[in-house]
Amino acid sequence: MKFSYDWIREYAEGAPTPAKAAELLTTHAFEVKSVEQRGKDAVFDVDVLANRAADALSHVGIARELALLLAKSFTPPSVRVNESRSFPIADVPMPKIADDGLCPRYSLRAMRGVRVAPSPAWLTQRLETLGLRPINNVVDAANYVMLELGQPLHAFDAAKVRGPIQVRRAKSGERFMTLDNQTLELDPDALVIADSSGAIGLAGIKGGLSTGVDETTTGLLIEAANFQPANIRRSSVRFNLRTDAAVRFSRGVDPTLTTMALDRVAGLIRELAQGEVAWGSHDLYPNPREPQPIHFRLERINSLLGTSLTEAQVFGFLERLSFSVERVKAGVWRVAVPTYRPDLVAEEDLIEEVGRLNGFERIPVVAPATSIMPTESSEFRQWIGQVKQVMAGFGFTEAYNYAYVSAAELDLLGMRAEALELMNPVNTERPYLAPSLLARLMQNVADNFRFFPAVKLFEFAKTFRQGAGVWPLDERWCLAGVVAYRHAPARQRHDAVLEVKGLVEGVMEAFGVDDAWFDDAPASSTAYLAAGRWVEVKVGERVVGKIGEVAVEVAKHYGLADLVAFFELDPALLEELTEAEREFEPLPKYPALVRDISMFVPADTRIADIENVISTAGGELVEDMDLFDMYEPEGSEERRSVAFHIVYRAKDRTLSEKEIDTLHKKICKALETELSAEIR
Repeated sequence: MKFSYDWIREYAEGAPTPAKAAELLTTHAFEVKSVEQRGKDAVFDVDVLANRAADALSHVGIARELALLLAKSFTPPSVRVNESRSFPIADVPMPKIADDGLCPRYSLRAMRGVRVAPSPAWLTQRLETLGLRPINNVVDAANYVMLELGQPLHAFDAAKVRGPIQVRRAKSGERFMTLDNQTLELDPDALVIADSSGAIGLAGIKGGLSTGVDETTTGLLIEAANFQPANIRRSSVRFNLRTDAAVRFSRGVDPTLTTMALDRVAGLIRELAQGEVAWGSHDLYPNPREPQPIHFRLERINSLLGTSLTEAQVFGFLERLSFSVERVKAGVWRVAVPTYRPDLVAEEDLIEEVGRLNGFERIPVVAPATSIMPTESSEFRQWIGQVKQVMAGFGFTEAYNYAYVSAAELDLLGMRAEALELMNPVNTERPYLAPSLLARLMQNVADNFRFFPAVKLFEFAKTFRQGAGVWPLDERWCLAGVVAYRHAPARQRHDAVLEVKGLVEGVMEAFGVDDAWFDDAPASSTAYLAAGRWVEVKVGERVVGKIGEVAVEVAKHYGLADLVAFFELDPALLEELTEAEREFEPLPKYPALVRDISMFVPADTRIADIENVISTAGGELVEDMDLFDMYEPEGSEERRSVAFHIVYRAKDRTLSEKEIDTLHKKICKALETELSAEIR
């Protein structure tokens, strides 16, 4: 906001040079972004904080602030208005406020016999210096007082106003033409100034063309009002009208200013355009704002600021602020904060003012008396950190997502009934808390497929479902992940599921969960996983998660035509199962021999069944086995090819080639007999 320093000097005694004043304001109040020399004047571009708009978006406000910082006297402008007893305000219809929540105060003055003409040079020069275009002596006077006091004003041509003025909500579809010939279509969210013919002003933003002041005007109705900031801000944004009045009203204006501003502008117009000022004014102020008292303690001041200020020093600061102060007892005051400082609502706000006037640079630098030892994270957090390291070791990247999903995504996952809907969602398109991490991970896959041919992601986050009993929320940690290959051969896409299976086995092995296994999915289906293409992960008989292929319908929803493998695990349950101490075995004394076996088996043969046959036939000499290849020939839906590494080792001797050959043939025979396998 731009301010004339010559103008400021009129109210602040002993004002220093522009450079010194700019430095003082920047270090103690508002940042002065630039100082531009305009002839003998200097124009300050001041960044007034939003919470100080009520008192500082005016030359009087900046002058008061500067005088406060300099500990000099502040002289407000004199307000004189000569009223005409022959022209009582009762001759002007009383305005009406339909909603005093949107318009807490509405004041009106009337004038007659004015002569509209160009403004004198001193006025036009002052307005042009601050970027305002001179119009005529009436409009310019209103703008001048707004810049001076911070109260926006508007003058109507009294002859063009039909009936009493009303402050009301606009009607749906009501049309309004602004002073600059813009036609707006309004709705009830907009507040208007109206007469019997319709809207004549968009409240707090812009006047209407139908009642504008021109060279034929002789009678005036001058408005000074106070409007709800949020309503003005919304209308200003909606209609793309950022006026000086809208800027001030959208940040808040002191409601006590209206009558003072009316008196000031009426006196100025009478000086510039002659005419008579009506005796009295209309002033609708149903709920006057009173100064708010705040209890203020010396002990609290010094405790919070780390200072040793005395009662006399603090009282001096309060006097400089021009606050009404009542001493309750030693070191305690009751301070009445004036209405032009709505930013001061608590004791801490007043303490900040004292600190500002005393100088924050005077506060002694003292190291905080606190421990610098890092806090210990919980065992669960430490365990999760280890899990994340294992995931990264398998080539996975961690994803971070918001915990919100849409109704369409929930319907797709078949989880709408158990989801929790937020009453006041951050994103109205996703008003539900996520009961599963799959939806956001699928969107991650779709986004990353634009840049990468392979995607391996995991997420550790909370899921939310409707709870049972008294507490309505079932909140649980979940570890989930996806693997997908874009435009990959069928075999590689299928390998994604095996990769997820290997990952889960690796996580289990890394944390000493030795009895993990994979069980057929229960009869009840899971909508988001392909039927017959997923299994439960169990430890003993406890279900700790699931892995499988994401259903085709779900993948299509995210624009994915490729197979996506998914897993989810219950980290809290896994941590519980890994609490026991791990036992270590000595290194084997005798070497192992590895043989590979490759076979065709019926397509519906489970890998677990093959592993059981190998283990039973090989006995204790089969130390380990690993599936390292799986292939389904194109056009063949009846069988598939699988291959295993089989590790043979004896605990008491070195096995001979003959023993291994005999045992390997026995295993092959068992596979052929029990599973109809064809050894390759």
